[in-house]
Amino acid sequence: MMRGSTSKTISNSRILSCRLSKEIVSELNFISERYGLPRSQILKYALLTYLEMIRNIGGILTPNFKISPSSLSISRRGNCTFIRFPNGMTLSLTCISSGGVGPKPMDEVKVDGFTLGRLITRAALMEILSTGSWPIYVSASICVEMEPIGAEIVRGIRSEMMKIYLDPLILSIDTEENFHTIQTGVGVNVIGFSYERNLKIGTAQVGDIIVMLGRPCVGYEVVKADLNGEIPSLKELLKLLDLPFIHEVIPVDSDGALSKAYILAKYIGRNIKIYDDVKLNLQGSAGPATSIIAAIDRNRLSEISKHIAKPYIAIGEII
Repeated sequence: MMRGSTSKTISNSRILSCRLSKEIVSELNFISERYGLPRSQILKYALLTYLEMIRNIGGILTPNFKISPSSLSISRRGNCTFIRFPNGMTLSLTCISSGGVGPKPMDEVKVDGFTLGRLITRAALMEILSTGSWPIYVSASICVEMEPIGAEIVRGIRSEMMKIYLDPLILSIDTEENFHTIQTGVGVNVIGFSYERNLKIGTAQVGDIIVMLGRPCVGYEVVKADLNGEIPSLKELLKLLDLPFIHEVIPVDSDGALSKAYILAKYIGRNIKIYDDVKLNLQGSAGPATSIIAAIDRNRLSEISKHIAKPYIAIGEII
């Protein structure tokens, strides 16, 4: 039970102390060691989830809750579609596809099934997580046979899901067992859940610096960049979302960084001023979300490197 709280305030947070049973501490230590997360971060998100559930339990359990098509509000941001319900609940949906990449004879980019499954799932999960939603369902349409290649793709999908502790039971898969295939194709769909007030879309601000984190790449460069640690991970994206001076983020895909930067600005009715000294091709493909666009408080730009060990560059600002 709560033992008391300190009066010391750190920015907008307060330090609380609590007494936990040996069983809970043991489970906390197990999760912390298994996933490499601080115990304080695990407790924080567990408490936030519990409070959110308690706050909204009435809306979830109301027996007379009815939905009509006209009561739903549908909008988009980039590759994500949002379905808002009358009670404030929001579903976020996205899909990512890959073709001609894999170990099949006619694949243009040769890569093993495990790596393919991991990278395409990471890209789809990033789309949902960047909105402030939490993934509740993942489906994979795998256009090859289950054995042996399909099984490796599924192993890669599950591996990436486990990095943010998603239950494997939320994964549905389908493979091609009727015909012989000579080229690899995969599609991953993710559904996320949030309450509208917790969505992190349309939260960029005028004057924010637009920063690109990671190195945009495509094809064989993706595998190399992944091995070199140049691609932002799911955990690093969650860190960014937790930083108060980062107002909004969006993954960069085949549309390029410039397109994603304009999405953040146009969502709030503003525009982008691109810096003259940017030498990168901002319209080039970033493949499976190999970089991230972030809108950052202009006075705290230098703090990024304290939290994320990835290359970054300021490409412009919201005007």
